[in-house]
Amino acid sequence: MSDTSEAPAPPQQEAEHNGEAAPRANTRQRSSGPRRGTSRTRRRLVIGGLLAVLVVAMLANTRFLTPEEVEALTSDDFDPAATAEELFAQAQSDLLADPAELGEVATALADDPDAAVDEFDGLQPSEETSAFAVTATGVVEEADDENLTLDIEGVDTGQTITVPLGIALDGNLVRDLSGYGFGDAPGQTEHQQVGTEVSGLMLANVEEALGSDPEQAQGQQISVEGLLSYAGTGSDAASQRPLIIQPLDVGTDS
Repeated sequence: MSDTSEAPAPPQQEAEHNGEAAPRANTRQRSSGPRRGTSRTRRRLVIGGLLAVLVVAMLANTRFLTPEEVEALTSDDFDPAATAEELFAQAQSDLLADPAELGEVATALADDPDAAVDEFDGLQPSEETSAFAVTATGVVEEADDENLTLDIEGVDTGQTITVPLGIALDGNLVRDLSGYGFGDAPGQTEHQQVGTEVSGLMLANVEEALGSDPEQAQGQQISVEGLLSYAGTGSDAASQRPLIIQPLDVGTDS
């Protein structure tokens, strides 16, 4: 006698027979790629390596000061007035070693500023500025607390020629051309103080020659040696700009 009993239905069929939703098999496969934790570790290693290279580069370009150098740069021992005196004396000796005639420099600047720098050994305290050591002799046409205006023979460019006595005195120019950099002072304030002190020495040099009342110099013939600066920017042509001589040594014929 044959066995007519049916085999038990699979769970899916039994569930469907009873009206229930059959549970589906999880067919989602796991990714075979690298784990996320491995990727993060690799990224951290790369960043760490780059930081190490950066630190080595910074150390290679860092100058470490000796205790003596640090002590020399402390504010308590720093004297801007004494520093300015040294720089001013150095500028009078070095920058005025071979000054050119003002008229020759002015003519060359009007023709070709770049050629003038080469011809007269112009100094360049910045990318756009040139400075020339010049000498000139002329008569003081006008004088006040801010400027001496000179009439100098041999300057035929038609430009106004002035020697500043007030706010236009540029001790910073003399400081920079003397090789005194920002890192030579304890800080920005002290660096600026040196330039201000140099401006005061420039004025004192003029007053020693002409007296403390600039108006008394009107009509006198004076000689001046100093720095003529030329800025290569701006819309004014070189022949239209005033010639401003930063005074380093002033004298009279009387």
